[in-house]
Amino acid sequence: MPKTPRYILEEPLPARSLKVLPSVLHISTTPINYEVALIRLLTGSLNIRCNLTKTLIKQRNNYSTILFTHNRSISCNTIKKAIKPHQIRELVTYLNKPQNNHAFYKEIFVEFSNYFLRKQQNNEVGAFLHLYRILESIAYSFPLIWASRAKDYKASFLHLKKYFSDPKIGELGVFKKFVEDIFDPLLLDTQVQLNFISVFPDWEKRYYTSVKNIIQINDIVAYTDFSDITVKCRCLFNLLITLRNKYFHFLTGDGNNFNSDDIADPNEFFSVINEIFVNWLSITYFEILDREIEI
Repeated sequence: MPKTPRYILEEPLPARSLKVLPSVLHISTTPINYEVALIRLLTGSLNIRCNLTKTLIKQRNNYSTILFTHNRSISCNTIKKAIKPHQIRELVTYLNKPQNNHAFYKEIFVEFSNYFLRKQQNNEVGAFLHLYRILESIAYSFPLIWASRAKDYKASFLHLKKYFSDPKIGELGVFKKFVEDIFDPLLLDTQVQLNFISVFPDWEKRYYTSVKNIIQINDIVAYTDFSDITVKCRCLFNLLITLRNKYFHFLTGDGNNFNSDDIADPNEFFSVINEIFVNWLSITYFEILDREIEI
């Protein structure tokens, strides 16, 4: 008996766009290519429907570039722009190669879909949890995928050896090292602004203070007291991990974790930072995709 899928994928592209879009990038293909589904989802060119609640999610934010944008309309150009400087034919060549990571990309796709479902339900705490699950899932997988496709196996082996040689670092530490080595420093130093908003001014101040206190001073580019903090992208994964630890670990007597005064309303608090994290996780995938297309 076939398994009931978590989500049903629906094609939102108009017929004129589908005529010029290579068939491998269509959603109607069977079996589903979940990496294609992931590309379409993160570029804001896919509809998904929750099988349990029948909720329809029209995901139209394009997270393929830092400081994501909202698609007012979608076409095959939406996908073409996401893979620049590569051509669509290069992406097709890559996608048509035998793939061994079907189960991995299915899990990542479902976690991103869970995030968008929770966002639509205004469940920002639940949405954050799915972002953390994505981070944990890719922490080992992306370095291994990169190494397995590298042209210089000796160099990639040395990189992997460096990443995994210290058991104290852990998988998330390995991933942070990997990102710092592989990503363009200009991308890592791109600035994003965390804006703290609340219906109550004193809550807004508490949100701001709670986050500012856990960001290393070198990663803070600018700030407006009790309002916003501008940081470098290179600190975002560390911030995501620290927020998870300080909010979801709540050992009695441990004054280092967030309490109900720090985070008065968790849903309101996470709503101001979730989109920055989902954008950065998406950028990470597209950086890996860029290198895979090149090979």
